[in-house]
Amino acid sequence: MFDQLAEKIQLTEDDRIRFRSRADDVREALIKTRLTDECFLIGSLNRGTALQDFSDVDLLAVVDPICTDNSRPADVLPRLASALTQRGEPAIYGKIAVTVTYPDNPSVDVLPARSLQEDNTFLIPAYGDIWRRYKPSELDTLVESTTDVLGPRVRRLIQLIKYWNNKNAAGLISSDLEEIACIVVLKHHEMPSYLKAFAEIFEFLLDWTTNASRAVKAIDRTFPIEPTKRIRSSITQSLSLVSEYERLSPGRDLLKELFGANSAN
Repeated sequence: MFDQLAEKIQLTEDDRIRFRSRADDVREALIKTRLTDECFLIGSLNRGTALQDFSDVDLLAVVDPICTDNSRPADVLPRLASALTQRGEPAIYGKIAVTVTYPDNPSVDVLPARSLQEDNTFLIPAYGDIWRRYKPSELDTLVESTTDVLGPRVRRLIQLIKYWNNKNAAGLISSDLEEIACIVVLKHHEMPSYLKAFAEIFEFLLDWTTNASRAVKAIDRTFPIEPTKRIRSSITQSLSLVSEYERLSPGRDLLKELFGANSAN
């Protein structure tokens, strides 16, 4: 049941080709702006955890040529967006990334980065117009190593919990969910059932959002107070559903209630 849904929501081979082609187009435009001297693919597309309807393409653009010691994200993001738009890639900027939009999925998110002397470590924008440390390979390695230990259902679990997040407008960051899913299942000697994994992930999320100032491993983001109330409501309702069905025989009704009406078709 859950495996079938996971297969339904993951990228097809045609999707992967289209996603990578879009990444190549934006990367080429970025290099031509001369605002970046290095640009490469990051995110769920690299990890094999992207979703058909919800995932974007993520690029990291090293913007050292236009940065000084005092440069802030707010100085860099508008310049990137303007330069891409002039190159024919319609771009808008937010607080942490530049997004190149298209009539169809996926959009492309460009994350400006400043390189550090440490290997494969960068500074990227964070909320509050500051820079935070970021090592792209950390989550890639965690997902890969967890899959090596527990099998391919790890990636399916990640896709399902990200799909739940989007269908319920829970508002959690996808990369956080990927890390949390790995942390949870690595406590087991073998891959737990999907229902057990969902329950443990929801319990973990409730604990994390209750202790919002506490970092969890590499997760260093804290939740604003108001969104936390909405997030916790979604998590609590879903945990109650999973706990109820864990005692019974799960079926299509659980899929509908957790992931929306179309998920059981």
